Amino acid sequence: MGSYIIIIAADILLAVGFVLQKEYQNNAGASMRSGLVYNLFTGIFTVAAFYLISGFRISFSWYSFLMASGMFIFNFAYLLTGFKIMKYGNMSMYTIFLMAGGMLVPYIWGVAFLGEKVSMLRIIGCIVIVVAIFISDFDKNQKIDKKIWLCIAVFFMNGVVSVISKMHQINDVYKTVSSENFVFWSAVARTIVCGVSMLILKPRKTENVANLFCGKNWLIFFASAVVSGVSYVCQLNGAVNIPATVLYPLITGGTVILSVVADRIVFKTKLTKQQYIGTAMCFVGTCLFL
Repeated sequence: MGSYIIIIAADILLAVGFVLQKEYQNNAGASMRSGLVYNLFTGIFTVAAFYLISGFRISFSWYSFLMASGMFIFNFAYLLTGFKIMKYGNMSMYTIFLMAGGMLVPYIWGVAFLGEKVSMLRIIGCIVIVVAIFISDFDKNQKIDKKIWLCIAVFFMNGVVSVISKMHQINDVYKTVSSENFVFWSAVARTIVCGVSMLILKPRKTENVANLFCGKNWLIFFASAVVSGVSYVCQLNGAVNIPATVLYPLITGGTVILSVVADRIVFKTKLTKQQYIGTAMCFVGTCLFL
């Protein structure tokens, strides 16, 4: 029961992170540069925060560092792919494939390679959650056309991020670091990759760089670092005892529900009929895993 409480806490923190990121986008826009700035400084603050949380003692393992680096490379790759998809006006399809991949790929991995049991109830739960995400985010005015392969790439890349997290936590062959230290090294990888990318990316003439670094955004960077970092520690700790076939559907379903609630409360966003239906279905699907 304790492991499930940890995952619920992770979902709540992910919803808070959603609020912080949306507030940042309201201030700075949603360009590729603004995304890089957000990830760069969130990464820097995460490094600092978890160095402090770890009592100024960071252990190192090549296995953990490579896993953390690989995880962020896939994470960064699907973010860049997402910008490409959204450039063609396919925001809703990006969200659908991203969240579905983060749930279904580790589910299939757990069954195929970790010997986890298949439950008809949980299979139904997965289907309900996927349908709920589709109903909530689908926009009939948006066309996929030839960009479907980009959506499929996002599906698998986000799924691989979840698989890497799971495999690191259950590894008993190579030396690994603690969950807190793994978050630290993941943030180091994020900082390096985003920092190099910032140096390569040339600013557009129409881009107001000053908006990226307003005083309010610095508070958001710090708060996002703490919230997302602690949430990820909760997810990593949950991955030790909870099967992938249960963990990632709970994270996906819980995040969808709580993010919608947070969006409604904080930003007063009016929900459409299909979002109400999708959220209700997501709640039912998530309950099938408890």
